[in-house]
Amino acid sequence: MNVNATLIVQAGNFFCAYLILRYWLFKPTLAAIKEQEDHEESITMLIEKTRLAVLNKAQERDDLWAACYKHFQKQSPASANMQDAILRNITPDLEPNIIAQDEMDRLIDKGANLIATRLGGRQ
Repeated sequence: MNVNATLIVQAGNFFCAYLILRYWLFKPTLAAIKEQEDHEESITMLIEKTRLAVLNKAQERDDLWAACYKHFQKQSPASANMQDAILRNITPDLEPNIIAQDEMDRLIDKGANLIATRLGGRQ
């Protein structure tokens, strides 16, 4: 095999270029890529931590709503149904006032006269 001097010089130049590029170009580039990957990993971890905190807060909120709901179920007033209240003797029994027939006729005539006066008719 024929090894020429130019082939040896080219190999030396290639090796020198490799060393120069490795220390001055590749090393800073690889360091910048590593720094960017580390930054991306820290952001990913921060996002995951924030997501877990949000989930915990949502769980706390749901638990608080459930506790409030139970409390207000216990503290809610009794039935607003009037008949239930009367049956439990919470309010006194209501009895209608009985009006005599002649008193009722007098009130009806008085009401009719007031309505007629308002409408501008007879008195």
